[in-house]
Amino acid sequence: MLKILMIFISAAVLTLGPLRAYAGTESMVIKTEASAIMRQGVSDVKAIALEEALKNAVLEAIISLTGGERPAAQTEAQILSEHRAFITNYRVITENWIKASIDPSKAETNSEAQEGDVYSAMIEASIDMERLREALAKTREGEASAQVTITILEVTDYQVFQALIAAIKKTPAIKDIAYNTFSRGRITLTVKSSESAASTVQRLATKVEDGFEVRSSGPRNISIKAVSKAGTSR
Repeated sequence: MLKILMIFISAAVLTLGPLRAYAGTESMVIKTEASAIMRQGVSDVKAIALEEALKNAVLEAIISLTGGERPAAQTEAQILSEHRAFITNYRVITENWIKASIDPSKAETNSEAQEGDVYSAMIEASIDMERLREALAKTREGEASAQVTITILEVTDYQVFQALIAAIKKTPAIKDIAYNTFSRGRITLTVKSSESAASTVQRLATKVEDGFEVRSSGPRNISIKAVSKAGTSR
């Protein structure tokens, strides 16, 4: 039987205090909680809820390093995939089971909790801020050098093409534009971007003139297509 578990993460995350020394390491103590629902006899509900709470703590520490803003999705996902590496210690402050109202005939037997019960835990975790800061900088450095392919479609007028290139160069987070392939109505460029393709698309859309459709066609691919006479030859 497949094990199905639904995770509910509490939105309330409380930072207990400023950065302080912990065993010679710059650390932050964070209080947070998470909950999980028992589904089809899953036996590790406590472990899953604990891991989510620890991820919450690391995420809150990341946000403190980025000036109160969440980092780019790629950065967040990469760091949280190794969240345990940034936790020096933790303790469970409170934990409890919230009994659910379910059909008795569907209840599991011989288990700590019945299907539908909710396990909730509040923890206090110490985060290694020095190591987290280094990981954040390294991840951002890797993103900054990530290549994005921009495909320009249906643009055959040279002046329009030059204006489009100028708009791309003015787009924040884009640098090192290199020409890749040329064919009539299809030109590909390679650029370096410090953001995901989806974020870069949003920025490009504010720089490119009307008459073009800017889309993300993959994690590192963007298309700019002329949808009016803007890109056709006069």
